[in-house]
Amino acid sequence: IDEVLSVGDLTFQSKCLEKINRFKRQGCTMLLVSHDTGQVEKFCDAVLWLKKGKVKAYGPPKEVIRAYSEEMAYETRSRTPDDRPNGQASIGNHLKLNENRFGSLEVEISAVRIMGGNGDPVQKINNGDPLRIEIDYRSNTPTDDPFFGVAISKQDGQICSEMMLQNNRFKLAGSRQIGTMILDIDRLDLNGGRYFVDVGIYEKNWEYAYDYHWHVYPLSVDVHNAFKGMLAPPHKWCWSEYADQTVPHHSTN
Repeated sequence: IDEVLSVGDLTFQSKCLEKINRFKRQGCTMLLVSHDTGQVEKFCDAVLWLKKGKVKAYGPPKEVIRAYSEEMAYETRSRTPDDRPNGQASIGNHLKLNENRFGSLEVEISAVRIMGGNGDPVQKINNGDPLRIEIDYRSNTPTDDPFFGVAISKQDGQICSEMMLQNNRFKLAGSRQIGTMILDIDRLDLNGGRYFVDVGIYEKNWEYAYDYHWHVYPLSVDVHNAFKGMLAPPHKWCWSEYADQTVPHHSTN
């Protein structure tokens, strides 16, 4: 399974994850290729970390993921200039951006706009509403194959969904050194609560971030009836009467 869970809305991802769990229960062996450390830790029994085609580490998920995360964080922080400039945001805490901004700034995020279905900037949406994230960028030098990413995370840092643009033929050169990357989410089926929209641009081998804004852009989700869990997908209940009256009546989803 190669990064397949990075596509689709949250409801689609939830169905995929349930399918994976079903295969696991049946004893099926799967190979999951992903940069989503949360999913890797949740589903994998052993983890192999490859770096530039060579084995960097192999072992229990928590140990390998910790080493992977620490190295990426170190590489990113070591390249982050002390005098990094504040970016611009249509919403969010400008004072917080500087301290929550990391990266080499070879490619910079110059502005972030989070908008609702009508095109207006938003900090609050209803469950199931569409969402658009526009990321203005500037590449200070021609750059090959950057990864653009958006994650929606909870206040404790837990990632609810991560969406990556991974196109190895996308080169920031010439007229493409300045532009806007747009992510359209058809509907956001998160449960009610307070979240953050985290945005980043990453080096093609995932060794460090060019520019990463963490917990800068807040987003609240309202839902009519909040229940336990992270997702609140559209659903309905109905009652069906069986022809065989010996079978108990029940409701179906």
